[in-house]
Amino acid sequence: MKPPGYRVRLFLSVDLTGSTAYKNNTVDTLQWVKTFETFYRAFPTRLKNEYNRLADGDNAPHLAQEEKEHGCPLLWKTIGDEILFCCKLTSLPHLSLCAYNLL
Repeated sequence: MKPPGYRVRLFLSVDLTGSTAYKNNTVDTLQWVKTFETFYRAFPTRLKNEYNRLADGDNAPHLAQEEKEHGCPLLWKTIGDEILFCCKLTSLPHLSLCAYNLL
């Protein structure tokens, strides 16, 4: 059995700042639930759109075509108000684009 090839994974984490206080101070439970659902739904889409925008055309001349098309970090899992994304890094320009995307 051949071991898997060497690879580097990038994990990115985003969360809602002050979410516990918000949750505890919100009288209507549905209000904070809707806020969290909106975050879970909207942020991954925003991340992907921004990655695609930055990787498009001449914006990222050192990215391989594979990195442009399939390099966006994907949702790995959620923990409370935190969303974790993961991708396999293939180059320094790819890392740079992934990190810049979250600024």
